[in-house]
Amino acid sequence: MGTVIYTQKGSESVATLKTNYLTDLCLIYRESQFYVMQIPSFYKKMASKYFQFQPQEKIIAYLHSSFIAGLDKRGICFTNKGIYWKSRGMKKGKMLWEEFANIQSITIRKEEMICFNDVEKFQVNQNDYSARKLVSLLKKSRNLFALIPMNICVKTIYIRVYPQKN
Repeated sequence: MGTVIYTQKGSESVATLKTNYLTDLCLIYRESQFYVMQIPSFYKKMASKYFQFQPQEKIIAYLHSSFIAGLDKRGICFTNKGIYWKSRGMKKGKMLWEEFANIQSITIRKEEMICFNDVEKFQVNQNDYSARKLVSLLKKSRNLFALIPMNICVKTIYIRVYPQKN
């Protein structure tokens, strides 16, 4: 997973994998309106402006959660610092990964409302993306952050892959 960058080292081609754990996890769940790595610039600009990210924050994934593409500010955004959300009829919210790692329960109410510790946070199913799939991603993200230090989960790592010599 991640991005592969090919370079020439002498007569050999060297592949470098650019990735981080959170990106790889999000890529497994990518479909429909859930964008990972190749997020349309419109959504990047809208999310950055609406959620007012810190300058050092980088968007990792974005789920547009409305039937009307591009006409409103509903969505869920994963960054290297935390998760942000806004859904119909609710205030926007955010949670840093450090806090997110300590959530005890992530559940669904009425097949569309995502709850953290039994508190309603945001609504999904306003598009084709499955609420159950999102809950699975959120639970795996929480477990990842609980097991691996935060700075490693979201830090971009580079892995060089050299061709095998016979």
